[in-house]
Amino acid sequence: RMGGTTDGATKDRFVTALVSGTRLSPSDNDDMILSMPSVSPLTQSLVHFHAVVLQTSFSSQYRILLERQLLRSLRSYRQRLFDLFIIVLSAVVMGGTMRNSNMSISNAAMPAKLLQVQLALALLVAVQSLRVFGDEFQFFLRERARGLSTFAFFLSGLTIYAVDLLLAWYVFAEVWYVVARPEMHPQTSRHAFLCVAIVAAGHGVLVS
Repeated sequence: RMGGTTDGATKDRFVTALVSGTRLSPSDNDDMILSMPSVSPLTQSLVHFHAVVLQTSFSSQYRILLERQLLRSLRSYRQRLFDLFIIVLSAVVMGGTMRNSNMSISNAAMPAKLLQVQLALALLVAVQSLRVFGDEFQFFLRERARGLSTFAFFLSGLTIYAVDLLLAWYVFAEVWYVVARPEMHPQTSRHAFLCVAIVAAGHGVLVS
């Protein structure tokens, strides 16, 4: 729905261009966006993307898709805060169960205990990564037929998700280390958890 005082001629040119695949001129695109003052930034970004997707290069499509992914990410901040809460809670629980244990390298049971922690992190990251492209599948199929670059769409999604992945890894690693207090350098656990997070995220993104 287009709110505001949208000019009828401009609106008709825009709709006709979307249906027929006709390219809009930059002036038509600017008029269309400026005539929608009451529309949300995400909608205006989508309108701008529709108007120029057939006539832009890979870098331009990537920039527009990145802005759209960023706006979408900011609007779903509650889901991201909930994911972060679950990660912190899991790190506290896993660290608490190992705090009174002998977390030294000489302990033969330490590899099995660390495997449990890494498995918990892998499951959390894999579930989180399922939303990277899963929620955008219908959008991708529709816009791919209009000239959307598959690689630009893929790269923009990974760019935004990389921030979530690094945040999840760092928070989990730091909270677990503080609670568990293992007899190892913190860099050792950070590097191990980072490798686990990257592998788990790759499998989750592939499934999504």
